[in-house]
Amino acid sequence: MTADLLILNARTRPMFAPPGTTALAVTDGRILALGGDGAMRALSGPGTRVIDAGGRGHTQIIYATDERVVMAFGL
Repeated sequence: MTADLLILNARTRPMFAPPGTTALAVTDGRILALGGDGAMRALSGPGTRVIDAGGRGHTQIIYATDERVVMAFGL
């Protein structure tokens, strides 16, 4: 299965993944996988939108409610 969206090179604090998670893959509005950049790149296909967060000082706080993915970006 390929992802619709990849966010790579991010500083994350996911509530349900181990520390050191730097990337996530989303398909049909649901988190498909969390992990390192390399593992998530393997889920990329020709139609996948890829966002490189650049490891900047932003933090993604990721959690799921019902069947939706919610991401909050802060400085």
